[in-house]
Amino acid sequence: MTADANIVQELIARAADFPKLWNRDVEVGLQDFTANGLFTSSEKSEDWKTGHSLLPRGFNQIKVKGFAPQILAKTRAFVGEWSKFEAGELVEDVNEWLTAMTADAVVSCSMGMDMCNVERLGSKQAPHKFVETFRFGLGVSIGSITAQSEYGLKRFLPFFDAEGQLQEKYQASKKEMQRQVEVLVEATRRGELGDNSIIATMLNDTSADGKRVRYSALYGHVVNLMIAGHETTAATLGFTLQLLAEHPVYEERALEEVRQVLQGRTEPAVDDVPKLQFVEQCFREALRLYSPVTSITRDVAHDTLLGGHRVYQGERINLVTRALHTNPEYWGGEFGDPMSFNPDRFSPEAVRQRHPSAYHPWGFASRACIGSQFALFEAKTFLASILIHFRLQGIPGYRLVASCEGGGAAPSAEKLAFRVFPRPGGPLWADGLMLPLALPVAEAKESMEEDRASISTVSS
Repeated sequence: MTADANIVQELIARAADFPKLWNRDVEVGLQDFTANGLFTSSEKSEDWKTGHSLLPRGFNQIKVKGFAPQILAKTRAFVGEWSKFEAGELVEDVNEWLTAMTADAVVSCSMGMDMCNVERLGSKQAPHKFVETFRFGLGVSIGSITAQSEYGLKRFLPFFDAEGQLQEKYQASKKEMQRQVEVLVEATRRGELGDNSIIATMLNDTSADGKRVRYSALYGHVVNLMIAGHETTAATLGFTLQLLAEHPVYEERALEEVRQVLQGRTEPAVDDVPKLQFVEQCFREALRLYSPVTSITRDVAHDTLLGGHRVYQGERINLVTRALHTNPEYWGGEFGDPMSFNPDRFSPEAVRQRHPSAYHPWGFASRACIGSQFALFEAKTFLASILIHFRLQGIPGYRLVASCEGGGAAPSAEKLAFRVFPRPGGPLWADGLMLPLALPVAEAKESMEEDRASISTVSS
């Protein structure tokens, strides 16, 4: 285990000696549900090589800018639903809201379908079946859903066979997930879903060496996009919102930047997002303190030295991101306690002066997250809109703790809740009362009805 940036730098420089393998028991268990996708596979896998050549094209800067309308639409839907709250109302299921928004955004952009989970949550409906199936299958495969959590004391009843029933339900969930992905793929192939989606890229494009993604590998890549594309961003947004609520000086700086960039407008345009430098610093600092990827591993290909230490073939090097990202050697000094929240750590000058391998929330080298630019664009769009529309008041005595209690793959802020107020002088403010954002919500409901009709047709 390591928290040494010099070791990380050596791992990057000697990638052939330290490949990323996916072969431990817990990994193989997860792979049973996720299949051989871009994240849950060894880099020696042919499916990984083809996917790694193709999928990043779907998240380059040009593509991400092209996704701006979908990201803004989901952010607008979120603001519209939250504008229905009374000023000062306590919202206790914040993580659910954030997960609904990011899941909608990534599926809309990468698969061409709006699941309308934000609108469903606002009208107290169950999430889209795609999300429900994904969460259950993933929960069982990573061990956050067990016979105990699912059945409680009932598991002790004679002849009940809780483990057997859980596995039966899991297998049915996996089969249903495969069916739903197949529906999306077939709808894309028939031109019924977005021709600019990641699925379309996998169906139509070839890798650098002329290979196509195998049809049977599409499922794994789609499920991997769900894992990496929504829970991680949702969790970090939750931490960012709470940290800003705890540090009003930084919140005010972020708000002032948003106001200067938007110049009286109520939501960011695509060209505004890159200008939100301090908002990005806040998000990156939250990501430093509460990285959703808690460790990054590499395996030893043959007996060798690493950082002057003898390592042996088959051993695993584990970079503990929390330890790296709070290592006083890189994160203390003028910015104070490494465990404290200070977005100035990510000012351009501070970044230039820091060790280049001291910060790796997205992974590194060939296994770096292909969606990092998408996540940053989405996060900055969302945070700018939330800051301009709402003032979020944290719960007195609340202690920020990273937890997987909710059953997700990424640690999120445990029991995150806020009292929601309209931003004084903002677009929802009316002498202290919350003005509803009527038009976007109406448009979203109309979109949801169209989506239901479309998916019903596709499924049949």
